[in-house]
Amino acid sequence: MKISRLVFFAALAAAAALAFWLLPARQWFSDFETYVHALGALGPAVYALAYVALTLLLFPASLVTVGAGTLFGLQTGLFVVLVGANLGALCSFLLARTFLRRRVTRWTEANPRFRFLDEAIGRQGFKMVLLCRLSPIFPFILLNYFLGLTAVRAAAYVLANLLGMLPAMFLLVYIGATARDALEAQPVAAADIYQQALKYIGLAATVAIVAVVTRLARRALRQAEQAQDNGRRAARPKMEENGETTPFERMLSLEDPEDRRLLENCRPARWINPDPAKKYNLVVLGAGTAGLVSAAGAAALGAKVALIERNLLGGDCLNVGCVPSKALLRAARAAREVRSAAEFGAGASAIAVDFAAVMERLRRLRADLSAHDSAARFAALGVDVFIGAGRFTDPQAVAVDGRQLRFDRAVIAAGARPAVPPIAGLRAAGFYTNETIFTLAERPRRLAVIGAGPLGCELAQGFQLLGSEVTLLTDGDEILPGEDRDAAAAVRRRMEKDGVRIVSGAILEGAQIQDGARVLVGAAAGQPFAIASDAVLVAVGRAPNVENLGLEAAGIRYSANGIDVDERLRTSNPRVFAAGDICSRFKFTHAADAMARIVIANALFFARRKAADLVIPWCTYTDPEIAHVGFYEKDARAAGFDVATITQALDGVDRAVLDGETDGFARVHYDRKSGRILGGTIVARRAGEMLGELTLALTARQKIGALSAAIHAYPTQAEALGKIGDAYMKTKLTPALRKIFEKWLAWRR
Repeated sequence: MKISRLVFFAALAAAAALAFWLLPARQWFSDFETYVHALGALGPAVYALAYVALTLLLFPASLVTVGAGTLFGLQTGLFVVLVGANLGALCSFLLARTFLRRRVTRWTEANPRFRFLDEAIGRQGFKMVLLCRLSPIFPFILLNYFLGLTAVRAAAYVLANLLGMLPAMFLLVYIGATARDALEAQPVAAADIYQQALKYIGLAATVAIVAVVTRLARRALRQAEQAQDNGRRAARPKMEENGETTPFERMLSLEDPEDRRLLENCRPARWINPDPAKKYNLVVLGAGTAGLVSAAGAAALGAKVALIERNLLGGDCLNVGCVPSKALLRAARAAREVRSAAEFGAGASAIAVDFAAVMERLRRLRADLSAHDSAARFAALGVDVFIGAGRFTDPQAVAVDGRQLRFDRAVIAAGARPAVPPIAGLRAAGFYTNETIFTLAERPRRLAVIGAGPLGCELAQGFQLLGSEVTLLTDGDEILPGEDRDAAAAVRRRMEKDGVRIVSGAILEGAQIQDGARVLVGAAAGQPFAIASDAVLVAVGRAPNVENLGLEAAGIRYSANGIDVDERLRTSNPRVFAAGDICSRFKFTHAADAMARIVIANALFFARRKAADLVIPWCTYTDPEIAHVGFYEKDARAAGFDVATITQALDGVDRAVLDGETDGFARVHYDRKSGRILGGTIVARRAGEMLGELTLALTARQKIGALSAAIHAYPTQAEALGKIGDAYMKTKLTPALRKIFEKWLAWRR
């Protein structure tokens, strides 16, 4: 059947060519030219309409374009072609989108990789259409219909189409115009120059579009992998969601003088909200890291800014996250250093921890730092600070304290809160989260920690070192499931050596009060257990604060995972952006800071900065720490890279040996073809401090050899990265190259 069709079309083409050769085509063209010119001003309009119809019928556009130049000359012919070609292309685009786009969408929904590629092409629509138009490998008449099947926006398509057509259209119309009086003559030399220029433009566009599509495909693959990972996480038991944030009264010890000092900075009792301005350049909902950076940055640039916070300025980081937790971990590390001093011949192994003094120091340092995030400071920066619950009332207005704030742009930075597992009796028995654990005045003798992610592991180890008997429960096989297995294993060995009891594969069935203790009941590895404790800490993840914001009134889409944003952090309401934990899987203070800077540029100055371009490192502050940036090996392979990995154990680094901290490593992944660094992990006492070098190299798109070229102070644990660079350089010395060097050096002796 296929052969017969091929023969049929070949015969049809041969017949058409023979007919054109034998029939008086030149006379017909002359008659047609006379007819068109007889129409007067209607002639170009009729020709443009005919161009539209022929485009829809997939007639070769180049012949029609040359004909326009022959009939009307260069100027009029170019105008006619641009009108007809663009209208025809738009009609073809809209036909495909109207009748076939829905089928394509349904098909991509079942194919995640193609769905994310389709979405990526839609976001890069202008660039994609322009490059395709400039490239000679894509037939224009087919491209019109194909692009209609993608997620490219119509406005971007029209503009890019117009610009992309110009070079080829000009050349073809010019050829037609120069052949007006000599149809059999070759185009003049100037046309050859234009043709050569167009050829090189098309070649460059072809290379560019291959590079762009390859990059988009890799990004789509990463997004598909992430979606599958999210799907696996969604398959776990759901968390309880009551849509309520923890009130500040439960986050602080209101009788403590240091907490009262913090409260005076971050939620002054006598604060009076200002009179709203007529209109704000930027309204910020939420005064955590993302909100504070957005407000301060915009105000510094001269914008009129309103900042709204319903709880405590400073958000999680200052009040219940980074600041108090790291103060507690520093005290825990000090306790370990005293206990281990005997190993270095410098002390005894037994110490007494003053838990009340540890917590007093924590609250004092937190209160000291709170001045930087205070309402008074931001008011002095020119920001209108509103304390109260902000809620959208329409796409361009927010209500707070009974008053309406109108805005040109807004950013939602409402953050996230601790998720709670649906364990029967847990709420009745009572539990802590990171938002309430720092109110403790007395050390719990026994502490049960539910969840073995970064927060659960950090606080489990910290409380153990401060004298509590800690049991860590995880429903997985291992702790820190997102990290490399050998990295998590190094942390587990240290935690168990410290005395933390880790229960893997734990299925919790209920919680209850027995004899004054909180008892967690469940099973692990088929064996039932009942774990009694004086306090329970829940650390199983975060839930975005999307409730009670009036998002529906503003036309903002969201889900249980947070607010939906594009790569420029715009919500479905183009006037509203989001940043921080409420919209990102990177729930880190430094990530929120970086996203806020993107929001300022994109919201106020029409920049096109993308969150996907950020290089975001992170660190789990256990002992040893696990610090990571860029790809993990499996993710790099999934993204299409030919990955090679070099790992340097710390027992081969002199400073680590001298410090007695050899249970760790540095690891770098790189692209085998280009040598470019793709990512890396460091497991060490100060891994977070060591990671900066690797983060900078990755941001600057450096090759792994740069780690060898950098001089590292001796002795430092950062030498591990230099050794990785040296190991890479040794791979360049192949046996053949070594023989050449040997002969060269022998000749020189």
